[in-house]
Amino acid sequence: MKIKYLVLNVLLFSSFIQINAVGYYFYVQFKDKNNTTYSLSNPSAFLSQRSLDRRTFFNVAIDSTDLPVNQSYISQIQALNVPIHSRTKWMNGVTVALTDSSKITDVQNLSCVKFVQFTGRTNDAGSLISRQKFPRETSTTNYGYAATQINQINGSVLHDNNYRGQGMVIAVIDAGFYNANINPGFDSLRNEGRLLGVKNFVDANISVYNEHSHGSNVLSFMAGNIPNSYVGTAPKASYWLLQSEANNTESLVEPDLWVSAIEFADSVGADVSTTSLGYTTFNNSSLNFTYADMNGKTARASIAATMAVDKGIMVLNSAGNDGANSWHYVGVPADAEKIITVGAVTSAGISSSFSSFGPTSDGRLKPELSAMGSSAVYINTSGTFSAGNGTSY
Repeated sequence: MKIKYLVLNVLLFSSFIQINAVGYYFYVQFKDKNNTTYSLSNPSAFLSQRSLDRRTFFNVAIDSTDLPVNQSYISQIQALNVPIHSRTKWMNGVTVALTDSSKITDVQNLSCVKFVQFTGRTNDAGSLISRQKFPRETSTTNYGYAATQINQINGSVLHDNNYRGQGMVIAVIDAGFYNANINPGFDSLRNEGRLLGVKNFVDANISVYNEHSHGSNVLSFMAGNIPNSYVGTAPKASYWLLQSEANNTESLVEPDLWVSAIEFADSVGADVSTTSLGYTTFNNSSLNFTYADMNGKTARASIAATMAVDKGIMVLNSAGNDGANSWHYVGVPADAEKIITVGAVTSAGISSSFSSFGPTSDGRLKPELSAMGSSAVYINTSGTFSAGNGTSY
């Protein structure tokens, strides 16, 4: 059924593609990893020592999902003049970007390919973009301190006992980290060498520091440190800043890019992954998730989130800001099993009206935890203080 559905989509969109020269994303699922050049007996070829140490600590076995996608399969696709945009070893597939939709038929016909799936247009701003990607997280200036939000979860107790995140690696997966490279709120993060690196999974040619400010705001809640004014919850941790969200579209390709990002976080040895993104509906409504899909086992990103936990990573994801909307449930990958989905409350501990909630379609409780997300104070991209609302916070 998936193959037939794809062919129908190609027929419907092919004339439109030719007329408008718009690119399209497709997910390509491989059948296996047979004859790969990588071996489970030599995991250092595809995992960092820190990643291997984490598996040892949690007694997690290295298995076939850790093996990279078979390079010969990728080469077969590239030989068709089809560029590889991103790849996922856990799901055993790749995302390709095409301007000539007819080429996807050649990809589908490769003996190593199980199925292909249309996942969105490459430059579609679409109708959903008129509403902001993060509608609840607009901010107003606030020159207060972070004490209320930290004390609500007894973070000060951890700080008083010298638990400030030192020795931990946190991967922040978001929509961009505007000005994080020059923001004075992150001076200590940069000066102490704890900003381990950045990576843009949407477009490797664009700096994450020139993209959306949302990730920078989120980062400040953890890594922000302005003496006598603001201290984040984990000011001594080390961070990877990873962008998987495309800011000009809302498309099914984005959760696939999230999968690539969480796999990268695993490979560099992240202890914790935190994501303030979620997916339910898209510009192309035919790609929409349904509530029935919110079972942690349907969307690739949700499956990957559970796999990340199984590989020893603490995975956290914001519940979403649709609590007052017709779709008020958590999205992908917040529906995943074993992860910690985080909702928002006020300073008084009352659930924020915008905070999305469960249960998942298979009856699991969501969110597992909540923290202050109403009028939460962060360091804005100018290095001063603002307050905003959102489960991201």
